[in-house]
Amino acid sequence: MNESEKEELFDKWGSCDRETRVRLASEYLAVMDPGDGQLGWLRFLQAHLTCGMH
Repeated sequence: MNESEKEELFDKWGSCDRETRVRLASEYLAVMDPGDGQLGWLRFLQAHLTCGMH
């Protein structure tokens, strides 16, 4: 994942309302693999942040 893709994800994350961010974080914590580190979180966001969510 390149830096522009990461920036785009962080922008989408920042534009989500608080409820959506809490829900997504909770979902990620339930399925996360600690060995994936930050890339796991970014891949999760990439898969779950869509234009219709916020």
